[in-house]
Amino acid sequence: MDSAEHRIANLESFLDTIQWSGAIRSRIEDIITNERPSMAGGGTPGSNLGESWEWEQTIDIALTAHPSDYLDVFILLEHQSSFLDAASMDLTLSLCDAWAKADMMKLMGWSPSEYFNRFNLVIGNQCATIGEFGLIFDNGFAERPGILIALGGDRLVLLAFLARSSNFGDQEGLGAARISYGFGDSRSIIAPGDCFARVGFNMLGTGVGNEQGMGVDINSELLSENYLNRVRVEYLILEQDQLGFDVSASYGDDFESSLIAWVDLYNDGNTRVSAAYADIGLVPGFSSIDNNPFEEYDALFTGIGGNYNYSYESGLNPFPSNFVGAGMQIEHTWWDVVNTMVTFYDGTNQAEEDLPVVIRLNIRYPLSDASDIALEYIHSGIDALTLAKLRGEFLVRF
Repeated sequence: MDSAEHRIANLESFLDTIQWSGAIRSRIEDIITNERPSMAGGGTPGSNLGESWEWEQTIDIALTAHPSDYLDVFILLEHQSSFLDAASMDLTLSLCDAWAKADMMKLMGWSPSEYFNRFNLVIGNQCATIGEFGLIFDNGFAERPGILIALGGDRLVLLAFLARSSNFGDQEGLGAARISYGFGDSRSIIAPGDCFARVGFNMLGTGVGNEQGMGVDINSELLSENYLNRVRVEYLILEQDQLGFDVSASYGDDFESSLIAWVDLYNDGNTRVSAAYADIGLVPGFSSIDNNPFEEYDALFTGIGGNYNYSYESGLNPFPSNFVGAGMQIEHTWWDVVNTMVTFYDGTNQAEEDLPVVIRLNIRYPLSDASDIALEYIHSGIDALTLAKLRGEFLVRF
């Protein structure tokens, strides 16, 4: 009897640690221009030229638990549907994230020091980001079952992600790693960090297929005041593509390397003006690349410079692959409530052919602590290829 009561008490104690939350996001969007690009398929993939409007909905339900002082559990269920894609209102939830994180420092009873004060193991279906802009690896759109290892101290940090992936139906390994070191002490009064500059070395052992690459990045303060207060740079060399081909020999030297350099020209905590330059060639399949500015997710073959990928808009990098050019981003909060962001970029591909100008304006207003409304205008194209989409959004968090 005592054993049964003890098990029931343990179960009740565990249930007390479980919390659930979620969000419902509904969108109505429409192509608002009359121009139609003369290309196969009728237009930009995902831009819905055949309908007057499109409605889509995303439902997220998250469960978190803290069964012990060294263990955290997280489960995310998601449903996505649209007026075009769903013939019926099927509310089936798909399992996205499902992982457990163990704090090995607490589990093993180790005392933290300056050089070694973190050792976390995350096991299960999960996302990981390697690199300042996710150029070398970022699987936020396609979670994978694997192990994430994060260990180090205040200065030196090691991150490794080992997982399983699927390439054209074949199961194979996936591996990416990063080692970074922080120099100096932060002196920024606007965006203080744990150091003045953090430099990282990134390695992609194998990606969606047989991709191999390496790169470096830096995130550093410049001036401590409002002007020129931060710079971020990531450089990538992709040596081998998904099929195992040598990138330089197969596509040319222009496609082997990629670079993004981002500078905050002004940031006072309420207004931020940033400028960036990008020279992006062929990228790994798991990367934060916006091939199609009209959609959140890209899972398409775009030819040289695109790679068959699961690229998506994570907010880390607005630029597309096979791109050489510059852009700006302006963020401002009006009256402490209305958030606005304007993104602009223009350039050519690696063959020096002109690419569409992209302009995105997003306005977001909080109706309450748990709900937002947003309006987004997206313009992409020149002359007869011009397209513009207007998107309205209602987001409720619970």
